[in-house]
Amino acid sequence: MLLLHRQNWHMRSSQQQGLDHERRPLMKRWTSAALISCLLFAIAACGTPGSVTPPVAQATAVPGTPQKISWLVGASPEQLVQYQQVMSEARRDLNIEVDISPTTADNFNQKVQTLIAAKENPEFWVGGTDFVPWASRGAVKPINDYITTNNFDLSRFDPKTVDAFRWNGKLWRIPTATFTVVLFYNEDMFKAAGIDTPPTDWNNKTWTLDEFTQVAQKLTIDKNGKNALDPAFDPNNVVQYGIADMQSFLLYPWYFGGDWSDKEGKTFTGNSPEVVKGLQTVADLSNKYHVLPTPATIKALGGDLFATGKAAMTMNGNWAIASYKEKPNLHWNVAASPIGTNHSIVLFTDGIGIGDNSKNPDAMWKVIDWIFGDETHTSEFIQAAGGGAAIPAMTSLQRTFISDAKESLPNLHIEVFTEATKHPDAKPIYLRFNPNWSKIEIALNDGLEPLWSGKSDAATLMNELQPKIQKLMDEPVSN
Repeated sequence: MLLLHRQNWHMRSSQQQGLDHERRPLMKRWTSAALISCLLFAIAACGTPGSVTPPVAQATAVPGTPQKISWLVGASPEQLVQYQQVMSEARRDLNIEVDISPTTADNFNQKVQTLIAAKENPEFWVGGTDFVPWASRGAVKPINDYITTNNFDLSRFDPKTVDAFRWNGKLWRIPTATFTVVLFYNEDMFKAAGIDTPPTDWNNKTWTLDEFTQVAQKLTIDKNGKNALDPAFDPNNVVQYGIADMQSFLLYPWYFGGDWSDKEGKTFTGNSPEVVKGLQTVADLSNKYHVLPTPATIKALGGDLFATGKAAMTMNGNWAIASYKEKPNLHWNVAASPIGTNHSIVLFTDGIGIGDNSKNPDAMWKVIDWIFGDETHTSEFIQAAGGGAAIPAMTSLQRTFISDAKESLPNLHIEVFTEATKHPDAKPIYLRFNPNWSKIEIALNDGLEPLWSGKSDAATLMNELQPKIQKLMDEPVSN
């Protein structure tokens, strides 16, 4: 069974499915440049498929009865159209038929667990760096032997994207694309306040968390027009926030060089001074400086406050380009996120792998090799799986991604995204490399609620959570 699931956690919304691919299915095979340009940014100049570079030559169909692969995929109806187009080409070239079975993202994990319990392990996996819980339960197959036997060239990929799928001394997936989180800002609000826009250079050491907080205070306005630096500021009646969202708490420890665990995801380090400082710093943005709405306030106001013009800045990913570009009155751009002692730069990498106990793993590998053997196939698959805003893992396609973005959205600082993924501080969330990750995430999410609401401090909570989380990390793997 071919399996696809987007990385599922609370900070990643349906926006990350891409820009226009939900509305415009693939009609034919295009060159990678035209595909990314048209589907990424939906610029009218791209015109119809007939106006772009001619498609590559059609391969001769392979005769005989096709091998069959079933694919459980969490995708929208529009995505399914694209997957069907890509896989119809694979059938023509490989004589391998992919029977796509759709499900919703919410039901995906439960369906997988049901399949594993029935000893019908998925045969072909497409997803993110949350693969370890499945790999540790024998549902995913390492692919080192296939890479060696077939001389598969990993040097074509950004090394960090490959390393994101290394675990337990083995490689488990071939990377397709990457998402990361940067600072989005409202150009009009900065101009109205007479504040210089944030820097785009990730090496700019002056853009500190302290400076970021002061800027946010100047941009947080109450109903009387007072900003958060004014002694008369009313924090209970804010009409414009400096910051809409700081994204997931899983990223906060990195601001001061801390981390939730070691790289193997075995030892919990959540009560270290660096982690505590990162968590408390973000909590203070809400409860001390009043520049970031509390979870309760966000729920009451509803929606994305940055998108609705109620906040001047927000931390968000390249998937957010999709919705923001559709708002003509929202004049925005992107910049580097602020720095503590370190930058907090997450790498969400998607990739393709093979399920263990597959009835025909060689056929699975043929599909993988076909996808990455032609840049057009790779581009089409990335578009279907992650949307045009996804940064390709293949370095040659990254260059195309940047050049097309500059042509289509000339004012967007697209290099902020690509340079972020290359920064030394960029990394995956190692805590997700623990087999019991899903239980750990729930425990942390629930345990930290008093911090965000101002009912407790980070040091107290993390000392309380330390033994509980370590116990979960040490639990034997169970199906």
